[in-house]
Amino acid sequence: MQKRSKIIRSGKIEIYLASLEDIFLLKSVSSRESDVVDCENILSKTTLNWKTIYSEIKSQENNLFGVRENVILDHLEALEKRLETKIPIVKKLLNVVLEKSIVHAAKNPVTIKQIMEKIDFPETTIRNKIHKLLKNKKLIKTNKNPLEVTADKDGKIKKLETTY
Repeated sequence: MQKRSKIIRSGKIEIYLASLEDIFLLKSVSSRESDVVDCENILSKTTLNWKTIYSEIKSQENNLFGVRENVILDHLEALEKRLETKIPIVKKLLNVVLEKSIVHAAKNPVTIKQIMEKIDFPETTIRNKIHKLLKNKKLIKTNKNPLEVTADKDGKIKKLETTY
């Protein structure tokens, strides 16, 4: 964040002004209506570097406690509707939220049906994401029982039992 800021010097005083991308992102973590309006104003007056914003979200994953990407995603989707525009990182962020939501829902053994009760995604989308997590070795298929996922305390999947 500091690297992207603009420095203003006056004598011995240095003032760091945050970039518009960082201001936008900080306001996106909040769910206050006034912050949505501020983001709306930023978007209507300038073009943001979405790659920078997405990279910052990814780099801050460990600091975004409690799946804060959900709040950011809700914020961006609200802005898309209000401004009748497409925000290019929404789809990528949706995938991050889905993956984290599955892991979060799996703190104790769960079935696909139980995951669907906790997160609002279609069953096919959840199954497809689980297949990708299996392929990327973030999930391990251990036997052929109904889907059961367990995550460790760090949020990493350590067990998956599934039938497809």
